[in-house]
Amino acid sequence: MKLHGQQVHSVNIEYVVLPRRPHNLVFRCEPVRDWSRFNALCREPQPGKKLLPGGVKQDDTDNPVYRGELADFNVLRFHYLVIESLKAASFAGGELAPIEWEQVQREQPATWSRWRQELEQAGLTPAEINLVEEGCLAANSLSEKRLQEARDFFFATLA
Repeated sequence: MKLHGQQVHSVNIEYVVLPRRPHNLVFRCEPVRDWSRFNALCREPQPGKKLLPGGVKQDDTDNPVYRGELADFNVLRFHYLVIESLKAASFAGGELAPIEWEQVQREQPATWSRWRQELEQAGLTPAEINLVEEGCLAANSLSEKRLQEARDFFFATLA
C-alpha cells in the first residue's frame, strides 16, 4: 500500500524498559504478523457432531473433551504470541540482539510455556514478567486508550 507515493511500512512496536544497574534491560515487542508456522505446528481442535431430533447434525461445542482441547490450543496460541513477539532485547544504549531461549524451542510447542520460567531464571520479578507480557499483548492489539491518543493527535494537527 502507498500513501502519497510512499510505501507504508507501519508496525506497532512496544518497548518494555526494566530498571537494572548499570544498564536498563530493554525488550522489543513486535506484533506477530504471520501465524503460518503456528498453524502448521498446532491444529485447531474441531468439535464432534451431535445428532438432534429429526436427524439434524450439529457441532457439539459443549463437549467437555472439545472444550479442554480448545482451551489447551488457546494457551499454546498465547505462548506462541509471547515468544514470537519477544524477538529482541538489549541493555539500554546497546544494540538490540535476538533473544536466545535456552529452554524454549520454536519448533516444539510443548516447550513454549517455558518462556516465563526463563525470564524468572534471568532475574525478572513476577511484576516485571507481567510488564513484558503486557508489552507483547499491546504490540498485538489495540486499546481504546491508544485509539483515543491517535485521534487526539490527528485532530490536534488539523487545528
